[in-house]
Amino acid sequence: MGPRDTTTITVGGNGPTTTHRYTEKSSTTNEGKSIMGERMLRGSRLGAVSYESDRNTELAPRQTREYLCAKGHQFEVPFAVDAEVPVTWECKFDGSVARLVDGNEPEQKKAKPPRTHWDMLLERRSVAELEDILAERLQEVRTRRGRA
Repeated sequence: MGPRDTTTITVGGNGPTTTHRYTEKSSTTNEGKSIMGERMLRGSRLGAVSYESDRNTELAPRQTREYLCAKGHQFEVPFAVDAEVPVTWECKFDGSVARLVDGNEPEQKKAKPPRTHWDMLLERRSVAELEDILAERLQEVRTRRGRA
């Protein structure tokens, strides 16, 4: 192997495979003779990490927005320029709801008042009908007990 040759070894049986790359470096003296070989082990998982550098790459345009939580924590979150920025975000420090600084308040959804059993019953019967049914049932109970 030369001074910067790389050997790739793939390890794995029936399960996931792991790739190891060995790079051999040679240290030389002033006379050009090799003193010692160094080995560097680099491990990776399939598809997990890219070893490609970010140099000379152009990032997507970004905007940074500030959020503030009720406990006073203020932090910034980067978004793409064309992304819709949410009005609320989870606080990085305590997990509470943080609001966008200089943002509009979220629109409150019109909430229906909760329907009770009584409300649903009144949708099917009138109060007069319910009083008649109650009188019939009470009469039936009294008859069974022998008090008619």
